[in-house]
Amino acid sequence: MSFFSTKSAWLAAGALWVLGSSGCATDCTNYESVDVSGESCKVCEDPPAEDCNSVVPVEANLSIRLSEPLPRLVRIYAGKSYETGTLVSHRVPTVKNYEETLPMGEYSATALYVIGKDSILVVDGDELSYSQLWWTCTMECYETHGGSVDLSVQ
Repeated sequence: MSFFSTKSAWLAAGALWVLGSSGCATDCTNYESVDVSGESCKVCEDPPAEDCNSVVPVEANLSIRLSEPLPRLVRIYAGKSYETGTLVSHRVPTVKNYEETLPMGEYSATALYVIGKDSILVVDGDELSYSQLWWTCTMECYETHGGSVDLSVQ
C-alpha cells in the first residue's frame, strides 16, 4: 500500500467522523447529543411513563366543595363572572363534595344557601387548563390541571 493511499484513507475516515459528528443526533437513545458546530441540541430523556397522555386534553374536572346544610342550588357558568357567563350546569346537590367534567376554560360558580330566614349566595371561580410536558425527543405528553371552587359558607 502506498503512502498516498494510506493518507487518503485516513483523510476520508477523518472527514466521515467530522461530518457524522456535526449537527444534532436524530435518534433518541438516552444520551445527551453533542453539537460540534455550535448549534444547541435537545437533550433526549427517558421514554415517558405509561400514564403519559399524548393527546391534547379538551376537558378537566372542576371540584366543588360545599358545606352543611347543603345549598338549595349550585350553578356553574363558563366565564370569569357568573353575572356575565353562560350557565353550563345546575343541580340540587346531595353530597358535600363532587366533581363536574367540563371543557377547558375559566368557570365561576354559585351556591344558594337558605339558613333560617337568610339567603346566602356564595361565589367562587377557577380555571381548567393543561400543560405540555416533553418526555422524549419525539413524543409530547400533556398534564391536565383541574380546578376547584370552595362554595362553603364560612
